[in-house]
Amino acid sequence: MDSVFIGYVLGYVGACCTTFSYIAQIKKSVKTKNTEDLSLLMHMLIVTGVLTWLLYGISVGNWVLILANSAVIIFNSIIVFLILRYSSQRIKPMILLFIVIYFGAAVVLRILGIIMWIGFMGGIMTAACVLPQFYKSWKTRKTKDISLPFYSVLTTGVFLWLLHGILVKDIPIIVANIFTFATVAGVLILKLTEKRVNLTE
Repeated sequence: MDSVFIGYVLGYVGACCTTFSYIAQIKKSVKTKNTEDLSLLMHMLIVTGVLTWLLYGISVGNWVLILANSAVIIFNSIIVFLILRYSSQRIKPMILLFIVIYFGAAVVLRILGIIMWIGFMGGIMTAACVLPQFYKSWKTRKTKDISLPFYSVLTTGVFLWLLHGILVKDIPIIVANIFTFATVAGVLILKLTEKRVNLTE
């Protein structure tokens, strides 16, 4: 069987995992009405990163990227709304300015026809965006509001995206998902560790 075909199959499965994993977090946040342990910065940066990936997907004609990132934008926008509604966190003007400049730079690259660097920009942002959540969870040692199914499925999906990138030989996807896998797996480990500690207390 052709490795590119297998890569696209893995890409679609990974896309489903990473896309629909956010539903678990939305469901938990709506049910508990508590989002204080979630990182607002992370979810705002995810929206920025996936907007950039969407632009890259459109530029290279990759429907896996187009469909998955369109849905992730919607789901993360809902999570941002829930964080603003159910926590004391607020959007900082400098963060908004950074997002506008970052995505604006990606649009300029698209106009100039420098497509691969749009992928790298999306990769850098989606890889870095989980760091605020990892730092917050590490510092506070609180992950109660984080959905375990969300991070379990997300980690699986990112790993499948990595395999997709390797098989279709897409360097931005490979590089991005190596770092993204490390950060989402880190948050998952913190969540599992806290859950285990709570069970033994």
